[in-house]
Amino acid sequence: MASAAGAEPTVLGLGLRSGSGAWGAGGGRAEAPAMDAAVEPAVDLAVHPSGLVPTLQNIVSTVNLDCQLDPQQIANSARNAEYNPKRFAAVIMRIRDPKTTALVFASGKMICTGAKSEEHSRLAARKYARIVQKLGFPARFKDFKIQNMVGSCDVKFPIRLEGLAMASGIFANYEPEIFPGLIYRMADPKVVILAFVSGKVVLTGAKVREDIYRAFENIYPMLVQFRKRQQYRQTTKPTTYTLLLVGIPASLFLSSVFSDTLLFRTDRMRPSGEWREHLHSVYASATVQVYIA
Repeated sequence: MASAAGAEPTVLGLGLRSGSGAWGAGGGRAEAPAMDAAVEPAVDLAVHPSGLVPTLQNIVSTVNLDCQLDPQQIANSARNAEYNPKRFAAVIMRIRDPKTTALVFASGKMICTGAKSEEHSRLAARKYARIVQKLGFPARFKDFKIQNMVGSCDVKFPIRLEGLAMASGIFANYEPEIFPGLIYRMADPKVVILAFVSGKVVLTGAKVREDIYRAFENIYPMLVQFRKRQQYRQTTKPTTYTLLLVGIPASLFLSSVFSDTLLFRTDRMRPSGEWREHLHSVYASATVQVYIA
């Protein structure tokens, strides 16, 4: 069995490096480097004119271990591995760093999913291969290839999907009764884009990161063109105005509407004719509640 020292760090069954890694030889336990958070590229307006950079959410890669495997033995010996041949014909293995899942088939083919960068996907595949080696299989690391990338982005404004579907013609498919998003199949680069009315965009089908970025920059002007204009409704709660009448007939005031809260006292009352002129000169659109004292 070829040693992995030198070119690749020795990887234990749990995905931990020995020597100068997480378990250092200096006597103290060093902190393991965080592998879950992908390094976000800086926004370069020359490459990203929109000012938005899609975030990679998942990378699917394949590798050939170049040997026949015994799935049941792997499931019995390895940690965090499960195998149910009645449901799926592969061993499902998981590691925490990078947080990924692998499907290992008896033919020696392996699929690695869940990584958020190309480097993490390759590192995780090498760790799975090393675990299989530790179990006694002559596994090798051959033909590593990224098969699919999934990215997402939020344009921060709602989109009129009906208009976008009509303008896109045969490239777009929008059936809200079946799926709430618009499916746009871009020819160059060959990427499938899912656009939602909320402004969320999902890009899938690319094999390199640059295709994700280029597809988003191609679709972004169309999303801006069919941006939904938000209409703000003025919801004013009607105010109830209360009039306290002391010793005045209520029928005199029922036909009048007030624009302010009025409180009348008996020592400030005016003659009845003067009251009528004052009440009919007031304009308002409120509700009057009359209380007879």
